[in-house]
Amino acid sequence: MSRRPSARAGLIVLGALLAVGVGAGATALALQPIVPASLAEADAPKAAPVAAQRFADERAVQLIVSEPQPLEVAAPAAGTLTSWSCAPGAELASGAGIAVIDDRPVIALATGIPLWRDLAPGDEGDDVAALQTELARLGFDVAADGELGGGTLDALGELFARAGGDDDVDRVERARTVWSPAAAVPIRSCDATVGRQLAPGDALLTLASTPASARLAEMPADLIEGERVLVVDDRTFPVDAEGVVASADARIGITTTIAFRTAQANEGTLMIPATLALAEAAEVSSVPPQSVFGIEGADGCVLADGEARPVHIVGSQLGQTFVTFTGGPPPGEVALDPGEHACA
Repeated sequence: MSRRPSARAGLIVLGALLAVGVGAGATALALQPIVPASLAEADAPKAAPVAAQRFADERAVQLIVSEPQPLEVAAPAAGTLTSWSCAPGAELASGAGIAVIDDRPVIALATGIPLWRDLAPGDEGDDVAALQTELARLGFDVAADGELGGGTLDALGELFARAGGDDDVDRVERARTVWSPAAAVPIRSCDATVGRQLAPGDALLTLASTPASARLAEMPADLIEGERVLVVDDRTFPVDAEGVVASADARIGITTTIAFRTAQANEGTLMIPATLALAEAAEVSSVPPQSVFGIEGADGCVLADGEARPVHIVGSQLGQTFVTFTGGPPPGEVALDPGEHACA
């Protein structure tokens, strides 16, 4: 005959189960790691500091260069070529002697306007100013006032003296100078020999090919204000606000780059990849992208000290947005979540 478990036995079993449960709970509590207060999860930041950043505003551009043409330098006067310092591959340098005709040195001058007449003291004009500008570039203390005076003649006399001539110059003789398109141009060929009888216009030498023009195919929009330069093959060249390389020296320099020679090997327009950048990097402010709101075009706002501050977006890099503040100096920090604030 079967026997039912007694109430006492049931209580014993229940007690054992409770003991096991309590022990397991205590063990679980003992095994839970204790997190130090310093490592506890912190509240998410609500603001971010505004950092100053140097920004060159670099833009990829295409430079169109005209097909270079060699330039022939002609004898400025009749006479016997008594001395000759020409060598292919050398440079025709402005201010230096290039030839001696009838024992009188002839110097090269890279004037903005070629000298087209003889000049006497007191003569005025753009050609006088161009001569004075080049003499000043060569290091002489000459003001480009467009009037020929003693200071200009003294500087010119010094150049002739350096070339082996007489420094006593009382006028500017066109027959004693040749024009160069730039401060230094490679010589392609020497077309005369010592002892040759020259007539005005006879070939003296031929300069290496020089592009007549170089300009950007398209000027980028929304540029930061400031003087710009072009970077071609890690070489820097000046460019004006319209994207024109006005300097003949710069255009000649461009023809010596690998990018130019690569473009020449291809048929069609001489198109050279380049980088347009600020000549001197500007200081902008770096803010998190999510802090900028109300963006229209390149303009928007950030929230600083509870106030919407207008900004102009100039670029971005590595998760940061570069801006300039249009309504005053940059704040110390901006809100990461601007909420429903309006951007005026």
